[in-house]
Amino acid sequence: MTYSVLEKKLHAIPEEYFEQISLFLDSLINVTATQGNGGPLKGTAGHPIPGLAKGKYLYPENINLGDEDIAQMFECK
Repeated sequence: MTYSVLEKKLHAIPEEYFEQISLFLDSLINVTATQGNGGPLKGTAGHPIPGLAKGKYLYPENINLGDEDIAQMFECK
């Protein structure tokens, strides 16, 4: 598909959908950028996590801190 055809299609879409289109394009860019190294990172539902491969979302090194306390709350006594 040429850019001109794509541009015509974008002009036919109401502006209220532009945010959804942008998110879709971001996820598509993420998929194509990670195809060479095992594919995109997946969430629990099997969907790509936008931005994770790009380092936009960081998690602390002690992410499992408190897991034992939570597990103890659910133990049967």
